[in-house]
Amino acid sequence: MFVVAVMAIVASPAQARLTCRSHARFHDGSIKVLTRYGKADDQQWFLCSASFGRPKLFLDEGASTIDLEPHFKRFGNRVGYAWLWSSNPNGGWEMGWVDVRTAFSPAVSVSFNNVKDSLGIKGFAVGARGDMAYLEGVGSNAKHPRGAERIGYVPVRGKGLANPRTVVRFRAPRVRPGSLFLSPTAITWTTRSGAPGSTKVPGAP
Repeated sequence: MFVVAVMAIVASPAQARLTCRSHARFHDGSIKVLTRYGKADDQQWFLCSASFGRPKLFLDEGASTIDLEPHFKRFGNRVGYAWLWSSNPNGGWEMGWVDVRTAFSPAVSVSFNNVKDSLGIKGFAVGARGDMAYLEGVGSNAKHPRGAERIGYVPVRGKGLANPRTVVRFRAPRVRPGSLFLSPTAITWTTRSGAPGSTKVPGAP
């Protein structure tokens, strides 16, 4: 199940005390993802799981940065996430995952200054190796008046994630966001009409 967490921006949440009983942005069994704003108006993300009886910080976005429209989905011992980020006057999207056993969390971030037609991440999948596939919305233009989509791939690099790369382009919105699946050799999906699709993972044999 792909979960979209609706976030309400509260005027002064910086000093809010979190516990594992606090309201969660994502909840799956004993696993919870929570957030608050730090003293520098920095969005902070925390994990609660069987390994952590208290909220464990896994990501701090930095001063004056907030995250909007977060999405979460669990893949075994990893919880994947994607959201829009805003740090006036800049913005973009970010995607990654957090290990529920260790709170280790690699992520990749894209600025709308560099990818001007992007509308952000609509769906994603985390592979067994920690690599990721994603469905990105593309804004409308003269060639694509209804907008478009592209599927991308993020390989593992060392202990982190490498830069995202586009592998498939669609001239109109076609893919069911929750249908993405990533195996060691292929990215697969289902279109809105129910047709299956697939492409080879870059570098796979």
